[in-house]
Amino acid sequence: LRLYIKNGVAKVQLGLAMTIANTAVMPVVPLIGSLVDRVGPRRVMQLGNAGAAGAFVLYPFAHSLVVVTLLVFTASLTRSAFWGALGPMVTQITQRGERELWFGFLQAMRNAGYGVGGVLAAVALTVGTGTAYQSVVLANAASYVVAFVLMLGVAGGGRPTGEAAREGARGGPWVAFVEKQQVHDEI
Repeated sequence: LRLYIKNGVAKVQLGLAMTIANTAVMPVVPLIGSLVDRVGPRRVMQLGNAGAAGAFVLYPFAHSLVVVTLLVFTASLTRSAFWGALGPMVTQITQRGERELWFGFLQAMRNAGYGVGGVLAAVALTVGTGTAYQSVVLANAASYVVAFVLMLGVAGGGRPTGEAAREGARGGPWVAFVEKQQVHDEI
């Protein structure tokens, strides 16, 4: 919306850029699990936070369809990386029995974030100035920076070793995590 109002990108162009970018991300998303297995969920989450922060900081400078498409692709891919690594990260750093609480809490926080973002966007639209629109975009970038910094203090989340690595030896720990979730969902 900010790109349309402030930078003069037409609605049709913006819609096309978002469609192309998000469609291009789809075949890449399954590779995130392999990346999580290779480097660990914490690094993938941090890559997601840093990449999203960078994309949002650059949005105010996007004036062409190509640049908008690349930034939307980057934001979508890095968001997918973060959420793709979250499950394995929570599984690694929590004990059985408390994971459900953490997954519920994290989903509630995600929903609260959407709510806060919606309120900020509504305020920006009400104010109606370029500065207001840019403030929302930069506040979003800042939220990713804060998440990055907070994650620095989280212990664990490295590449699984020992029993965890053996448990997922067929397809890696990420595959083992997905299989456990399917069994959990069937019960």
